[in-house]
Amino acid sequence: MSMTPARDPFDEVLDQSSPRTTPLTPDVMVELKRLGAITGAAAGARPRRWARPAVAALVAALVFGGVATAAAATGMWTLPWAQSDSIASFSYTLPSGIECEQRIGGVSGTVPAAIEATEDFYRDTDLAALLTDDAIQATIERRRGGESVHVNPDGSRVPGGFGTEYYSADQEYMTAVWDIVVTAMDADLARRGMTGVDNELTLQSEPNCPGVVG
Repeated sequence: MSMTPARDPFDEVLDQSSPRTTPLTPDVMVELKRLGAITGAAAGARPRRWARPAVAALVAALVFGGVATAAAATGMWTLPWAQSDSIASFSYTLPSGIECEQRIGGVSGTVPAAIEATEDFYRDTDLAALLTDDAIQATIERRRGGESVHVNPDGSRVPGGFGTEYYSADQEYMTAVWDIVVTAMDADLARRGMTGVDNELTLQSEPNCPGVVG
């Protein structure tokens, strides 16, 4: 993802180091879908390779933090599809030594061919092979070169991320992992000629990291 004056909404979400205490309630899910719709509308206003599924990034961030102490620590899954109907899963180890399993599913959109292409990518791709140490470190370094913000409870924004009091090595690592996975999907859809065909295309991802502190 290149750095441009108009930041990719995917980057905007991933860069936010907000307090990881938000429960994944129905109200939160409604807000996620609203933000996804706003992102899709904004994406159509300027040339883009493809409208990244912003909802996916938001869900991943919230599940990693908000329900970490309740769900992740007990090994339970909070999204219905994650329990028995995921289309892909992969594992990785956080800097703290905690093992994570991340599942992907809940693909939706308005163009069946785009939905099918997305699901096919995740079913057919060896995601673990993408997540080499070099790839993850390079992604972390690239992301550190961009803007990172922390969102306070009152909505105000201050510098966040690496080098600040809000920095979390585990969250940074997980964010880099998800960045790599979604970027690979982006490239695959482009190869299939699916660029820009469905600005409502979304997917969800739920990481489960027993023992992580939210």
